[in-house]
Amino acid sequence: MKQITILLLLITTIACNNTGTTNSNDDWQQGSSPSTSETPAPQAANQTNVNNNIVEILDPSGALFGSIQPGRNSTIQTTSLSLKGSYTKADKKKYRSGSGTYAEVKMKDYGFKVRKPNGDLLWKVKIMEDGRLKISDNEEGLNAFKLSLTGSGDLKLKRDQYELARIPFDPNDGNLQLMDGQVLKISPNTHPNLTWAVLAIQDIQPIHQLVIITELLSR
Repeated sequence: MKQITILLLLITTIACNNTGTTNSNDDWQQGSSPSTSETPAPQAANQTNVNNNIVEILDPSGALFGSIQPGRNSTIQTTSLSLKGSYTKADKKKYRSGSGTYAEVKMKDYGFKVRKPNGDLLWKVKIMEDGRLKISDNEEGLNAFKLSLTGSGDLKLKRDQYELARIPFDPNDGNLQLMDGQVLKISPNTHPNLTWAVLAIQDIQPIHQLVIITELLSR
């Protein structure tokens, strides 16, 4: 009789131990998880920028020339200025900083105008049917800069009938070589785009270059 009792006790003990082990595994699966699953996978440094359509323009030293986020609600960031662009009317967009309106953009069928806060014209941007761009500082379009793309992918800049520069752009590394020898880097890399030739027009102030580029990329 004692042997039977001892045998029953051993069977009961083993069953309890197995039940405890199973519960422990269930608790691990439903509750706490391994430390590897708690740590997020590392992301590439520019992954967020790409997802948010942010484009950075870097100078030869690698410092930020400007960061832009195109779109209906757009942003422009430099080392000294931050602008937010938003529509105030169906055909008018204003770029504001913390101190007030910095520039406004008037939408047109042919393109757009960049104006001072008081409405005075700064630059008239005309998008031609063949994709070329004309940028002038007057309503008549006189003495305009003309931007086009060559068959080899270079960006060509003319004023009236005079060619000012052919600007190599390497989509493999995003390097844009301006006519003064300066090299800017576009990140993330993009295909050759007339938009970047705006950076070669020295008559346009850098912040207005960024406004024009932002609006062209927003289309």
